Amino acid sequence: MSDFYRCMPFVEHWEGGFVDDPRDPGGATKCGISLRFLRSLAPELGDVDGDGDIDGDDILAITPDKARELYRAHFWSPLGLDGIGIQMALPLFDAAVNMGIRRAVTICQQTVTDLGVPVAVDGVMGLRTREACLLVLRCRHREVGDRFCLQRLRHYSAIVASNPGLASFLRGWVNRTVALAEAVRKEVW
Repeated sequence: MSDFYRCMPFVEHWEGGFVDDPRDPGGATKCGISLRFLRSLAPELGDVDGDGDIDGDDILAITPDKARELYRAHFWSPLGLDGIGIQMALPLFDAAVNMGIRRAVTICQQTVTDLGVPVAVDGVMGLRTREACLLVLRCRHREVGDRFCLQRLRHYSAIVASNPGLASFLRGWVNRTVALAEAVRKEVW
């Protein structure tokens, strides 16, 4: 089984079904696919129901298979996660889905730098960042998940500090991050 399919159950568990919380800046969401995300895509990709516009009906039309297709095409593949090792692929993929690719890569870059392989912290998953991930996984793989999750928790704290209106999401973010660290530990041992 490919690492993508090994990672999907974790993401699917935390992303869940349909939610339309007015406090969520992403808008209506189903299977983790938000209206804001669909609107960021080319019209032919975001118009899931094929009616010529991108609205709440497109969110309702998302199926688990469609969500997986979007995850693979717009998160997994752009990050180049095939062959990087599940101990890094799972935290990177889950963070990208939860907070966007650029932030996920920034956290990854901070993590590998903290683990002794310095890279530019620019949010771009380039060759140097990928090589640093592979090197860290060879030398310090047992620490990757915990360090990545610590960086992620720091980011959530910063979000709430700058936007207290999002504090209601903090508990869920922390629970997800703790579960992620545990999942990565299971993959390491």
